[in-house]
Amino acid sequence: AYLERVIPTVEQPVPLIYLLARLHVAQGNSDKADALIAEATEIDPTDPVPYLTLSGHLGRQGDVPGALAAAEKALEIDPNLQDAKLRVAEILVDVGYRDGDEEKVQRGQQMVKEVLEAGTPSASALMVMAKIDLAQQRVDEAIEGLRAAIEIDPSSPQAHFVLGTALSVKGEGPAARTELARALEIDPGMLEARRVL
Repeated sequence: AYLERVIPTVEQPVPLIYLLARLHVAQGNSDKADALIAEATEIDPTDPVPYLTLSGHLGRQGDVPGALAAAEKALEIDPNLQDAKLRVAEILVDVGYRDGDEEKVQRGQQMVKEVLEAGTPSASALMVMAKIDLAQQRVDEAIEGLRAAIEIDPSSPQAHFVLGTALSVKGEGPAARTELARALEIDPGMLEARRVL
């Protein structure tokens, strides 16, 4: 109730909107949370970041077309935003492999390569490329890329989870367990990591 009163009065309401959305999620009011996360994109139509947040939220709910549309909107607002490029690329690759659409896979791969060739190494780019390597059965390359991503960002639960999965595929049980346990230590709510572990 306090947040609902305060949000209309502050200059930068988006963080408070997300806080209110998290409270609704915790209370099981997912419809209200969805509406708030979508509403955050309307505060400043020139800001791509809320669209990326919306994309991640929709992706976690299984709404892949919605997640892709939101990520593409973020990229349309700022064509040079690496996070938007990577989000679009990741979804394109996932959808491409799921649907057997090689064109989408190639487009996603090309976007990741552009980010990696742009200069400063990006943990997110390395992680997306590692997922592509895994999908193409290049497990050693995926493991190498994930270790490089973790070196840049050791607090990424997703990187530890994907590395644990890759090590598991390779039959390296103890190392896989260590990475999966680390992912859960960082994010105890990562159910997929718990399942693989």
